[in-house]
Amino acid sequence: EPSYCSLSSLAMVLNALSFDPKKVWKGAWRWVSEEMLECETAEICGHSIGRIKENGMNFDEFAALSHCHGVTIKSYRVSTSNSEQYNAFRDKVIEISHNQDADKFIVVNFSRKNLGQTGSGHFSPLGGFHDGLELALVLDVARFKYPPYWVPLNKLWESMGELDAHSKESRGYFIISSDNNNNSQV
Repeated sequence: EPSYCSLSSLAMVLNALSFDPKKVWKGAWRWVSEEMLECETAEICGHSIGRIKENGMNFDEFAALSHCHGVTIKSYRVSTSNSEQYNAFRDKVIEISHNQDADKFIVVNFSRKNLGQTGSGHFSPLGGFHDGLELALVLDVARFKYPPYWVPLNKLWESMGELDAHSKESRGYFIISSDNNNNSQV
């Protein structure tokens, strides 16, 4: 589903963190899929698959949904005029990209329009950083539209600073790691 970019991004990160959904996916496998991310308390928190399919998610809703699934998440809204914020983001991208333990991941929430793409707001995980060229690898979850691609880090930063049309706030990025209590032992 096109509006599932937030769910697809979270599912990809949870699977990379060996998150155990405590539900069988297919056969004997325990794997996180987008449909499994509906909260048990959807009536309380509002994270129903039907609502997400219809409206997508915004920055705060993604953070809340991630919390519902027991991961540690840090949220950072972007101010494109703040060079210290940009430098901190760059440092985090480099650190997490070079981390051999693969125990933290970055998901970016950005405006596709600022990257010359079709569509508007989007979520996708980052898969790497090219030091010499200052490029971030976006693992685009909308594979029907775009394969993974390299983008200048400063251009990605600018696209995260674009205001969300509904919330009227900037977009940003998330650092997601396991709480270490929900890893699969399989």
